[in-house]
Amino acid sequence: MCTANIYHLALLSGVVSLLSIINLATADAQAALPAIDVSGERTQAEGSVAEGYRATTTSAGVLGTRTLKDTPYSVNVISQDLMQNLQAQSAADALKYDPSVYNGAASNTVGGGASFVIRGFTTDTNESFIDGMRMYSSTPIEDKEKIEVVNGPATFLFGFANPAGVVNYVLKRPTSLPYFSFTGGNYGGAQGYGHLDLSGSLDSEGKLAYRLNLLYVGKGDTPVAGDTHERSLISGAVDWHITNSTLLMFDYSHAFYNIQGGDDLFTLSSTIKALPPAPDPAKNFMPSYAQSYDGYDRYGVALKSQINEIFSARAAFAFDDVDMYRNRPREQLTDALGDYTFSRNYYHEGKQTLEGYGYLDADFKTWDFKHKVTLGFTEENTNFKYANPYANQTVSYSGTGNIFLPITFPAEKPGVPIGSPNRTFEQLNLISSSLVDIVDITNQWSILGGATFASVNDLNWSYASFATTGASTALPAYNRNAVTPSAAIMYKPFSFVTAYTSYIEALQEGPTAPSTALNANQTLAPYLARQVEIGAKTTWNQLDINAALFHITKANAYTDLTSNIYSEDGKETHNGIEFITTGHILPELTVTGGFTLLNARVTNAASASLTNKVPQAVPQDMARLYAEYAVPYMPGLFFAGGVSYNGSIYADALNTLVLPSVTVGDLGVRYQTKIEGHDLILRVNVNNFTDKRYWAISNTNLVLGAPRTIAFSAQTIF
Repeated sequence: MCTANIYHLALLSGVVSLLSIINLATADAQAALPAIDVSGERTQAEGSVAEGYRATTTSAGVLGTRTLKDTPYSVNVISQDLMQNLQAQSAADALKYDPSVYNGAASNTVGGGASFVIRGFTTDTNESFIDGMRMYSSTPIEDKEKIEVVNGPATFLFGFANPAGVVNYVLKRPTSLPYFSFTGGNYGGAQGYGHLDLSGSLDSEGKLAYRLNLLYVGKGDTPVAGDTHERSLISGAVDWHITNSTLLMFDYSHAFYNIQGGDDLFTLSSTIKALPPAPDPAKNFMPSYAQSYDGYDRYGVALKSQINEIFSARAAFAFDDVDMYRNRPREQLTDALGDYTFSRNYYHEGKQTLEGYGYLDADFKTWDFKHKVTLGFTEENTNFKYANPYANQTVSYSGTGNIFLPITFPAEKPGVPIGSPNRTFEQLNLISSSLVDIVDITNQWSILGGATFASVNDLNWSYASFATTGASTALPAYNRNAVTPSAAIMYKPFSFVTAYTSYIEALQEGPTAPSTALNANQTLAPYLARQVEIGAKTTWNQLDINAALFHITKANAYTDLTSNIYSEDGKETHNGIEFITTGHILPELTVTGGFTLLNARVTNAASASLTNKVPQAVPQDMARLYAEYAVPYMPGLFFAGGVSYNGSIYADALNTLVLPSVTVGDLGVRYQTKIEGHDLILRVNVNNFTDKRYWAISNTNLVLGAPRTIAFSAQTIF
């Protein structure tokens, strides 16, 4: 890490320490100040079953915690109650009824992660935001209070973000009252699991509280034969109420995914003219030696403080140490009959990220105008390392197979990575400073104006010749700075309606070539993304309704099927409409879902063959609906069902290969009762109950949708 970066982080650390000292020294004076909302008490209102899974607030980065209606961007929140009742074991499961999200990893088998498409743009497969800070790994959801999906470029809000948007995981915080929950069940096949969630106070005054989540998923087969998804989680959090207006928070988590014998992944040959129909997804096309594992340790600390009647401060740091290993055989489809050739890629990658943010908020009035001004700073430093042989290696095999007549995969060839990742192939430094003012002009009109200074410093090295020369080769470095504006106008014609128009301009780090490309993991040049959004948010009785129109432009990146090179050419222009609704239609009927209609095109491309084409792997239309019915004369009994529709998708940049549209249905039943005063919840979910066979796609990689899966569990709470 360079000296300047250490200086920036040390300076931010000093600010946090200084704020703590100030607050400790003025505790008595602050007792008269209004206490900020730093309570860790557990509430059921936010996103609960009783509230129809409706959330009211979101943690909007530089803007802080805001009501959804006062946030001039499209945000959808998936609550803990909804995740539990879906028996979701991953973010892909939790977001399956978000109508703005397409899951390109289908059954979430690829490395334990998920690749989402939002507004037609693909998120990074192994990237998460936890409490607003990025971590380059998939993450469990069992220790998360909710998942927030912010659609579209969000660099202004979170420092740096993918142009698709941000999937932000909010950690469970300690509760002052004792809380105990244990869930035991089966995620499908032979995936037995147990999850323990504990919380309570550590002292008699309630100033110190803890939260502990423990999870283990066994190594039994998934519904795909010979495919196991063992994983574990240890997650702890401590909240210390230093004073009535200052909260210091700590968290630590260790997670481990171990996938063996699975990871079905199909690439596309330049010779293929049409896609074959999807084969039986319950069959395993991978050999027993196939393995993918992800592990991480995350350490976090955060501070919230009300300094005086005007100023408040927020700051946080996190260190992530991620270990990711792949021994991933794969097939390359060569024709519409389902013939394929064999290959295997393997690598062992380590990622260490040190990041932090600091925000100073000021609430005051000038004349009759109410201001909330925020000055913020974020910085991220990440080292990406490989283990010997220091590259994403590919080994080819002779012979062919067919997806409808699976044969034994060839024996494993030697050459797996040796030792721990110890050679840096990328150093990434991201810095942003923001100034924003939200002005309430009247009770009906508000405006937001802001500017962000963003800096990308990305260094890359190649180890292609390391075996013979013992040296790496420096690749072109990318250094780019930009000052980008953001603005919004909000209007409330009624107290329950907010209409808004917003503009975001965002400097984006360059996209990274997928592991299957010839230039795998190469990072391309940074670029600017722009978004204009017009939307409305309202509540009708107990039903939240949100609609948004958007226009986004960004650089177009794609993998050429002939050269297998991932590169940029032209721009992507995405115009679309989103409609999302959540809540009670009737007292006993709860729904969540909606639709997205998208018109995405490649423009200004140097290659005439790309102009006016639909970007590859982009669904043009999606619809989702989940409904839950509480049986009136049988208290505690719920019947549930859901349906997901994805329109046809082009699998290549030239729009010659088409994934057909697909509709998948789910069913569920839940019964909640009390035994000796304690809650007992029994759940059964049948996903893909018709056993539909279908392809999904992420970039140019095809994966199979999950077969029919039956999950069941019992949860006790007291």
